[in-house]
Amino acid sequence: MSEKKTVKVSRQAVELARLHVEAARKAGRKPEPGLARIATARPEPTPG
Repeated sequence: MSEKKTVKVSRQAVELARLHVEAARKAGRKPEPGLARIATARPEPTPG
């Protein structure tokens, strides 16, 4: 199993990945693993 890494991506990148994954599933294709991983990203909690 590969080691887990934390990578910071913008909210726009996450939203775009979600759209790509959704479009792939609607078209009957399997989404790319990397995009699927980004699409399931959770925003970092903001301090305060």
